[in-house]
Amino acid sequence: MREAVAMALRTLDDLGLKAQADPQLLDLPGVWVTPSAVSWPTLAHARALIALDVVLISRNLGVNTDIDTLDTLMIEVGHALNIRDWQADVITLPNHSPDPLPCLKGTTTIEWSN
Repeated sequence: MREAVAMALRTLDDLGLKAQADPQLLDLPGVWVTPSAVSWPTLAHARALIALDVVLISRNLGVNTDIDTLDTLMIEVGHALNIRDWQADVITLPNHSPDPLPCLKGTTTIEWSN
């Protein structure tokens, strides 16, 4: 799973986007990438499909600013990681704010083989 996360982080880094696997290290606005599921489509376990949750997080600077920030991230990250569906939500990151932060959550799947 670590390799799939690293692949996604490299893709986002190449675009100049701030992304991390550890949300405590994230600079906001930014992108948090974490594994959410693994599927082994064959019995040989030579190939895995790894689902990654991708969370776009804003700073909570007001509704209009947050929507603009998340919209820009959604377009860039969506194209880079082939994510078409996003859900609006909030997330609490104590090292950034005691209040919930606006975010969008999407999922992408990375194929991994050993």
